[in-house]
Amino acid sequence: TFSTPAMYVSMAPVLALYATGRTTGLVLDSGHSVTHTVPVYEGQALPHGILRLPVGGVDLTDYLMKIAGERGYSMTTVAERNIVRHLKETVGYVARDFDDEMKEATADPRAFERTYELPDGEKITFGNERFRCGECLFRPRLLGHEDGVDGVHIQVYNSIMKLDPCIRKEFYFNTILHGGNTLLPGVDTRLERELTMLAPSGYRIRISYTHTTPNHRLYAAWIGGSIVAQLSTFQAQWITKQEYDDAGPSI
Repeated sequence: TFSTPAMYVSMAPVLALYATGRTTGLVLDSGHSVTHTVPVYEGQALPHGILRLPVGGVDLTDYLMKIAGERGYSMTTVAERNIVRHLKETVGYVARDFDDEMKEATADPRAFERTYELPDGEKITFGNERFRCGECLFRPRLLGHEDGVDGVHIQVYNSIMKLDPCIRKEFYFNTILHGGNTLLPGVDTRLERELTMLAPSGYRIRISYTHTTPNHRLYAAWIGGSIVAQLSTFQAQWITKQEYDDAGPSI
């Protein structure tokens, strides 16, 4: 139908890693409904190290809608949900130290408040809700998950610990953030702080984004795919139209 001359199938986190110019690293991919950690070594995903966390952007939005009720705001309609999502994306962030941030917000609430004007002219104000929302990535129990469901920092650590000990250092030093949830300011510094406490002594921790520009981070997998499509070394792995016509879907 599309007259595609050839195709190549790859995982989005692997392509996102390519977009950074790397072929080895651990990709924390946090999107709409789920978060994955995908270790990639020399261009190949390592299946035994891939972990899944049932927490995504939709859960953070739901949680922000819930705690908005503490201020007397009833956010229930689809339109209101979109407003809350927009608020999450514009004024939300992740605290470097949640407990310290809560103490400061309690002592001086106004310093944390941001006011948003709705289309109908009504104004709503969020304070500690701004960082309580993002905390769900690190404390899924806030969403009602059982204690066995760990935060993204534990997930990254567990993914790395499933790998051969001789290559673990490379992944601590090459952890890449990808996906819409990683656009929340502070995710990188918080993750670095948490991993520093979890990793063996002497291991260097480096958290990077797939790109410095938010829009590029959202489309990093597509950017990585465009890079792969231009590399002659990958052409041998393409499935051509002729091969598909000969073998069909079983190829």
